[in-house]
Amino acid sequence: MASQKRSDLVHSSSTSSFFLLANTSGVWLLWMSITLDVVLLSLGFHWFVAKSVAVVPFIKWFLETVDLSIVVKNFLFWVTEIFFKSFDIGGADNVPIEGPVIFACAPHNNQFIDGIVAMRALNARKDVGFIAAASSCRKPYEGKIIKLLGSIPVERPQDVASVGVGTLRFDPAKRVVAGKGTKFSSQVRKGDTFVVGKIKGVVESIESDTVALLKNDVVVPPEDYQPYKIIPHLDQSKFFDSVLQRLREGKAVGIFPEGGSHDRTELLPLKAGIALMALESVASGKTGIVPIIPVGINYFNGHRFRSRCFVDIGKPVVPSNELLEQYKRGGEEKREACRILLQNIRAGLGLVTQDAPNYNLLQFFRTINKMYVPISELDKMSEHDRLEMVNAFSQRYEHLKDQKEVKELFQKCREYQLVLKAHRVPDHKVRMAKGDETIADMTISLLELSLKLLALIPLTFAAVVGFIVGLPIMVISRYISNKKAALALKKSTVKISGRDVIGTWKVLTSIVLAPLLTLAYVWLAYWYFGETGATLVFFLAPLLLLLGIKAVETWKKMGSDVRILIFNAIRKSRGNWLVGMREDLKRDVRRVVKKFHWDEKVNSQHYRRASYSDYGTGFDDDDVDDLMLPRRAKDD
Repeated sequence: MASQKRSDLVHSSSTSSFFLLANTSGVWLLWMSITLDVVLLSLGFHWFVAKSVAVVPFIKWFLETVDLSIVVKNFLFWVTEIFFKSFDIGGADNVPIEGPVIFACAPHNNQFIDGIVAMRALNARKDVGFIAAASSCRKPYEGKIIKLLGSIPVERPQDVASVGVGTLRFDPAKRVVAGKGTKFSSQVRKGDTFVVGKIKGVVESIESDTVALLKNDVVVPPEDYQPYKIIPHLDQSKFFDSVLQRLREGKAVGIFPEGGSHDRTELLPLKAGIALMALESVASGKTGIVPIIPVGINYFNGHRFRSRCFVDIGKPVVPSNELLEQYKRGGEEKREACRILLQNIRAGLGLVTQDAPNYNLLQFFRTINKMYVPISELDKMSEHDRLEMVNAFSQRYEHLKDQKEVKELFQKCREYQLVLKAHRVPDHKVRMAKGDETIADMTISLLELSLKLLALIPLTFAAVVGFIVGLPIMVISRYISNKKAALALKKSTVKISGRDVIGTWKVLTSIVLAPLLTLAYVWLAYWYFGETGATLVFFLAPLLLLLGIKAVETWKKMGSDVRILIFNAIRKSRGNWLVGMREDLKRDVRRVVKKFHWDEKVNSQHYRRASYSDYGTGFDDDDVDDLMLPRRAKDD
């Protein structure tokens, strides 16, 4: 009898364990979803009704069982796959698998997209928490996503700035601020900042409602009283505590040290916060050395749909023991230690980013790179190697920019770029064109041209369909993103045209518009083709939209191929002229680089193998050209 009771007890225990496991794993919810679907269909209900009811327990199971942060992250990664035509990562082996680390990401050229791009590139570390503006975290939709991804909110002073009452003027001679109708005593505190245009003054003390003293000197033109803003001094101790705690736990922190997004071609000055985090975490004695790894986010027309992105992850910047001791001594030495570390971080970012004073100079450096390296090597190079070469040329430019030959070369490169833009032909198509062709070569070119023209017929149909299907999204997203860019430009003192927010708003609006547009097409299909047509459109519309995007891209590429083939087929016409123009420019580039040793900072062994500087020394410029000709015929 006792044995029977023990058997019943074991059976009861195992049964309850089974039910508990089924309940906690959500099996019953999935089983209920399937049951409701089958039963409602067997009772004759419409399939749409059955699916709508069955999806309720499935959603409950999904929310209780699946890690939403992983789902959201993977969805955002998929969005970047659609937005960017190519997404390459260099230096992935520089990411440590475990331990505390700070990832310094720059430049911050694409607002919210930058964070997604960095997360995708650093996906080997699942514990990266990015520092995000608290103002973004407070937004109803973006804020939920940012928090779900484990971001660390930080209040930025400029986001909580207020308009001051009355007007004021600066007296630079006495570091005095005089106000009219102002209420300094109640509206301003020590450490706050007065802002008039681009002029900033930090408050040392408040003397009265109309008089305040400044800590810093200000240089201002002699102007009358003006409206002003007040940027409050914020206590960031809680924020730093949360960052340091994360590092003590051996986790990773991601930060954009420029502080805010912008659309400049050069990096903005780095904020001191990243240096404080790294040095303070080690000085506290609760973590080991915290490496700072530079992450360069390089876009090629990144504000445009189907642009290219290359993320280059550099070698870690590690604070030295001497720097840590200097930091621990405090005072002026602490500030100096932070300044030195910031310089080191800036230097590390310079190796993984494209840095130029303006867009035209950046294009100039890219053109030099293309002309300098033989084609046989250029096509083999990774994005990392190409970026290194662009940086090598940009770093030496400051020393050479006043040379007559360099100025002339800049103008020639600019003219070549404008000619290519006018003819809508990319450089790589011109360099692939043949100069002197035999009859066999011309026959092959004409055959290739004929085949491409035939292939353009179905591609044109698919591209037109894709263009029409996606046209509402393109028009609306472009309109909204341009409006947001104009608004961001008004609020910023560092943006040039607000391009850094365009890509972000194109993505955000498209995420909302794509489902709505699909439902609109489903309704049209139901109206004209009935339930079967509507069902097909519902499931196939996303696929057709993606195929349309691919068809448009393929059409553009093939159209470019056709244009260059036509140029090449028409003798003594634009095709030969463009090829000749490129050949002349290539010789000029190599002559100037050789003369001024412009490539002396090239460190890559691949580039040393590929560059023309290794042909020897002691040649005149003309000798160099003579030396290039047979080699160029072989390489090009």
